[in-house]
Amino acid sequence: MRAIQKMLTLDSRQRRYGNAQPLPAEHLVPGDLVLLEAGDRVPVNLRRLQSRDLRLEEAALTDEFLPVNKQPEPVAEQARLGYRSCMA
Repeated sequence: MRAIQKMLTLDSRQRRYGNAQPLPAEHLVPGDLVLLEAGDRVPVNLRRLQSRDLRLEEAALTDEFLPVNKQPEPVAEQARLGYRSCMA
């Protein structure tokens, strides 16, 4: 069981105090800056601050079968999940 649990643990790269370091997703706290690269899984709900050509597969959330473009501009407070292009 421990081996399976270790395989399922999602690690992330985050920046605290100006230093980028690996950290298990369950140790992330509000205010952490998470660094993503191509092929990474999103460890938690994130608000985008800066990125270039970010596209995410959101099929589990929205049934969209194509990757979705993400932009840093805020959306309306009542926007449905599929329209929150500033969130990952």
